[in-house]
Amino acid sequence: MVATSVHAQVLGAAFDRLPPLLRGVHDARPRKEFSGRCSVTSGSSWLARTIALFASLPRRSHDDVAVHVVIERRDGREISECRETWTRRFGEQRMQSTLRPGRDGLEERFGPITLTFSLTAEADRIVWRLKAARLLFIPLPKALFAGCGAFETIVDGRYCFDARAGMAGVGLLVHYKGWLSEHGR
Repeated sequence: MVATSVHAQVLGAAFDRLPPLLRGVHDARPRKEFSGRCSVTSGSSWLARTIALFASLPRRSHDDVAVHVVIERRDGREISECRETWTRRFGEQRMQSTLRPGRDGLEERFGPITLTFSLTAEADRIVWRLKAARLLFIPLPKALFAGCGAFETIVDGRYCFDARAGMAGVGLLVHYKGWLSEHGR
């Protein structure tokens, strides 16, 4: 069994056509650490803040905040049992999610909520498009989470990200975007 990352499993052969820096963020090393800067815009309604708390999303807006990301990969008995835990710190706010390859794409779990994304490798970016959502084992209407998606790219030799989460009837939960550099590289 050859170790592979969640992104490599979901993207298949398209993963190998991505820029080396983007592949490096999503390679199969068991632990990677990054730091950078980003802006965070959090939802302002009480319901958006409550949902953000429940899903461990950032709940305070910042124009320029330090961001620290640790990615830890763990393999199971089968290659498809690979899991990655992403622990992000936006200043003092911590956000953690678990990524794994699913039947229909990449699954990202925030507490009891799991979102399934299709990943598309374009010339210089990875685009995340929401395909499905569930609370524990209960499927939720995709339209409820229509404001969720992300992309990753390389700008001026730096890994950059832009992620947005929103819900119908609630509005914006969080939108964060910025850049990261890997420790030790």
